[in-house]
Amino acid sequence: MSCRSSSTRSASGASGSGCSTACWPAPSSKGLAGDEPPGSLDVNLALPDGRTLAGTVTGVCGDTLRAISYSRLRPRDRLRAWVKLLALSAARPDRPFTSLVIGRARAGASYHADVSVARISPVGGDALAQLEVLIDLYDRGMREPLPISCDASAAYAQDGVAAADKAWTSAFDWPKEDRQPEHVLVYGGEISLSDLLAPGPRDDEDWYPDESGRFGAYARRLWDGLLAREEIADR
Repeated sequence: MSCRSSSTRSASGASGSGCSTACWPAPSSKGLAGDEPPGSLDVNLALPDGRTLAGTVTGVCGDTLRAISYSRLRPRDRLRAWVKLLALSAARPDRPFTSLVIGRARAGASYHADVSVARISPVGGDALAQLEVLIDLYDRGMREPLPISCDASAAYAQDGVAAADKAWTSAFDWPKEDRQPEHVLVYGGEISLSDLLAPGPRDDEDWYPDESGRFGAYARRLWDGLLAREEIADR
């Protein structure tokens, strides 16, 4: 997809897959995705600010946006599905689109789980407003690095500081987001979650009066809309 004013700039989304079919799909995923072959739908949506969101959304099966990955279900997969669902729902408000993402069991799933399934219910008339939130975050991120990271922000929005620290802070032999090259570059080295949480929101970031830090405000801004409509099951 692309977002454009008089000219086009892109912000595409795609679903990933890839692994040996000898080990996938797991038996517990049978019947979840249905038998209908996926197709694609075009999006050409006029935004309130005068730009246009345009492109093609793939993986559409009827009114279900479907993605099956051979990797573990991760926050980035859920965000990708959320963006695509919002685009479709805003462009075609007469259709009750839902999203289904199937991946290997997520981190923290029970030992016996083979797969994790993330379902997002229809967004309805709120799709355009939710899409505008994400576009605002995109625009801010094009001007400066934002105090946000995918896994830790999801953990914070769902379960608070302790969960975010587990997602952010590397263990002795298990690198996490604090060691990712882009974060090391932006922050000048590895920093603790407490350092990441410390800066307070700016005047134009006062979305949540109860959040004392920029990281927390951005995490909730990014994830709250999705979390209100998403259910995740481990099988």
